[in-house]
Amino acid sequence: MAQGPLFAQVNKSLSTWWIDGETVEFLLHKVLKGNWKSVIPGHPEVDLDLLEGSKYLDDSLLKRIQAEKARKKAEDAAAAAAAATATTTGDTTGDSSSGASADSTNEGGVPPLEDNASS
Repeated sequence: MAQGPLFAQVNKSLSTWWIDGETVEFLLHKVLKGNWKSVIPGHPEVDLDLLEGSKYLDDSLLKRIQAEKARKKAEDAAAAAAAATATTTGDTTGDSSSGASADSTNEGGVPPLEDNASS
């Protein structure tokens, strides 16, 4: 069973729990409306952008967004690793190309989505 502080306050008198077979289920009534990244800080988190977007997107587009986010995260990690390697080897050419251009298409021939996280 999980142990630790909750992400935010809950109304204890309206919250409850029950056992369903071998599963313990909890119903936590939040004091403030909104989505939590996780129930207990430090535990696995939910991508709130995808959660909010899932209300309006079909499953195939949601999967495409997840794949694009994973691709971008991998590219960022590769660029960081290349920069760290360049720093330790003294490479100052500044060539950190990853082999993929910004206007390239992915395996399915679909152009990558724009990153709108800054807007």
